[in-house]
Amino acid sequence: MKFILNYEFDLEDGMLSAEELESNLDEKASTLSDVAREEGRIVVLVDGEDVCGEYSEPLVRLVNQWLRKVKWLISGDTETLPFRNTEQCFGFEPSGTSVEFCFYDGTELEVEEYIVEPVNVHLDKLIEESVRLGERALRVVEVANPEAAESDEDCLELRVGLEELRDSWRQHELRQRR
Repeated sequence: MKFILNYEFDLEDGMLSAEELESNLDEKASTLSDVAREEGRIVVLVDGEDVCGEYSEPLVRLVNQWLRKVKWLISGDTETLPFRNTEQCFGFEPSGTSVEFCFYDGTELEVEEYIVEPVNVHLDKLIEESVRLGERALRVVEVANPEAAESDEDCLELRVGLEELRDSWRQHELRQRR
């Protein structure tokens, strides 16, 4: 199974995909008037298919929350990531060297209906894709608004969340080698 994470911004004149944005970041970044507050979504591709449908959340904050939840999966914790704008959640349940990923309507405590039934993703692939997602989002913030990248709370938290995930993963890999 192929698992890829991407992102897109939900702007007034339509969606701006990561590929479109990153193909000419210096020029396109000007369309992100307040990058730290712009809404968008994490695009989850399973075997090439966008499985999560349409939703829109403050993207920098959502990516940071994703990174922080994924960090706890390394130590075996089950995690949910509830959305702010809808009653939907990403769900993560560790299972050996894999993680069951799902997306559902409901709350942190109750699944009402699965949008994406649980699928197994290798933990190392989830970490790799999550780090890549965080790096790409941080790069956009740094180019679109360098001042916000150094002063906005959500942007600073994104940087910290990315570093903590990298650090937790390095520590996990060291323990596995022993």
